[in-house]
Amino acid sequence: MASPLKSFEDERAYIRNLSPSKNTQHTYIMTYNKLRKVIETPVLLRDASQDFLIQSVKDVSESAQTRNVALSVIFRVREGMNNAKLELFRIQNNKKRNRDTIAKQSAEFKKYENVEYNDLSAYVEQQYKNKDYVSHIINYLLVHKNVRNQDVNVYITSDKSDNLEGNYIQIINGSRVRYVRNNYKTFSTYGRKSNDITTKSFVKSVIELQKQYGDNYHILGKDIKSTSLTKKITSYTMMGMTEASIFKVVLKTFREDPDILKNISLNRGTSLDVIVNEYDVMS
Repeated sequence: MASPLKSFEDERAYIRNLSPSKNTQHTYIMTYNKLRKVIETPVLLRDASQDFLIQSVKDVSESAQTRNVALSVIFRVREGMNNAKLELFRIQNNKKRNRDTIAKQSAEFKKYENVEYNDLSAYVEQQYKNKDYVSHIINYLLVHKNVRNQDVNVYITSDKSDNLEGNYIQIINGSRVRYVRNNYKTFSTYGRKSNDITTKSFVKSVIELQKQYGDNYHILGKDIKSTSLTKKITSYTMMGMTEASIFKVVLKTFREDPDILKNISLNRGTSLDVIVNEYDVMS
């Protein structure tokens, strides 16, 4: 069957619709544009040879992660075609990405090997005392709800509907809020997640921000891109710690407590096996 993708604009339109997430759409289109820039010929992705595309992916970036996104775009456009060489290159690239990630994390974790869970908890409360309510919310979610960067990208609302979109913190009353996630890494496996939170400092922070900025206030900025989340979030954390480093401290503290590990698993949307293996890799 002939491909409906007859031009660069057809390819762009197709790629733009691969995901409902605006952040993912932006990443895919940005990656596609990088590919087009290095290809420098009018050939479409479906018409290019696999060897040519592999070299183009290499030319896009030295980063295994960026190369992986480029490969994802190529595979989707070339769906149903012979991609055996590209698949082998993706396997090799994933191995490199895993090695790069482990090396980067090991160096990152070593910087914070003396940080204890109590230090993180104290920092969370200090942000509240400083009336830095955004920082308090971000750090509370990372330290006590064990979530990832994407999960912290929330807005605050007093709307008590059950069908709201995105990630949000819903004001239920003066002593309780509901933290809801519809956009997180393992949503397709675990579905919508909801946590009622009654911690006074957290509830007060949420209510204060709603009073100051009104409903639908996005604590990280309404139009923040996924590629900017780490930089934004680490500007609020203790010593600029990443989400992964904070999670390492949490796991180090509670790795022998099965009940807490089970709760971490539920909060994060990750199996216990993955959490235990993740700690072993990070150690």
